[in-house]
Amino acid sequence: MSFASVHRGAWPSGRDCDLDAFRAHVERTTDADDHPNAFARAGGTPTTAHAHRWDRIRINGLTIGWTATEGEDATQRAFHGAGDDWREQAAARLPMGRLGQPDEIADFVVLLLSDRSGVVTGSVIDWDQNVLGGLG
Repeated sequence: MSFASVHRGAWPSGRDCDLDAFRAHVERTTDADDHPNAFARAGGTPTTAHAHRWDRIRINGLTIGWTATEGEDATQRAFHGAGDDWREQAAARLPMGRLGQPDEIADFVVLLLSDRSGVVTGSVIDWDQNVLGGLG
């Protein structure tokens, strides 16, 4: 049973937030062949939101970049030989000077799923310190 069939008519409005742990916006000429799922997801959230807007179901996506999680810590240590200071070293190489934080991401998801997000639907928000279309 699909999300839409469950939510259609059940409440005054439905809500969904897709969490994508990869870049949803890929260069169509190069990365799309290597990341077909990412390419599909880039259009999937807006297309699905468009299809269900008259059902009053809001659908948004969040593409999550490098985040300071226990799993990332284990990966850095096991596969990259990282020491105790890997987070500080990684943060120094990022534009905002820090890794994403799970609690901040959770707060944002709660906002997207709440009535406070108003009529926002079909958005794919990049939570990864990159600006699509940015120069330099």
